Amino acid sequence: MKTIVRSLLFCSALLFMAACENEPVVSNTPGSEMNKTENTVFDVSNACYTTDLMAGQFYLAGNVYVKMDANNVYVIYNAINDWKIKATHLYVGACNLIPQTSTGNPIPGKFPLATNNPSGVQQVVYTIAKSGLGDCFCIAAHAEVSRPGQSETAWAKGDNFPGNNWAMFFSICKSNCLDEEQH
Repeated sequence: MKTIVRSLLFCSALLFMAACENEPVVSNTPGSEMNKTENTVFDVSNACYTTDLMAGQFYLAGNVYVKMDANNVYVIYNAINDWKIKATHLYVGACNLIPQTSTGNPIPGKFPLATNNPSGVQQVVYTIAKSGLGDCFCIAAHAEVSRPGQSETAWAKGDNFPGNNWAMFFSICKSNCLDEEQH
């Protein structure tokens, strides 16, 4: 009995140390286990596109990065300072197919990719197959972010939607974002 109790305590301690080792990262890969938590941070040092993640129009809450390899496009939300990412909504594809109202306001709740992280995380990574995208495509990256005493809606900085709000999107071309094998 003592051996079982000792084993359980040892396993519990290992799990606790592993959970506390790093800030959790949410990885969302379509077609695989959604919202998988990992204890590593996705490297953004060689991203081919970077833009600000603007919270409440005026606050820099982080960055959104785009990376590509031979098969995939990676969209990485990265919070900075004391900001945390509570939820994300992402659209990657043909610009004319971004879910919008009849007046041109985006509908993030209808974006095909999403995460929900009530306690907040520093980074969210999406993996999208390149084969399903044209040479040029749009990315609309929305988030719900917070820091102590403040919660905001956030958008990756880019072009404004035609509607009457501050929501944004950006376009990117595969040919302008060469993967590492092509350098």
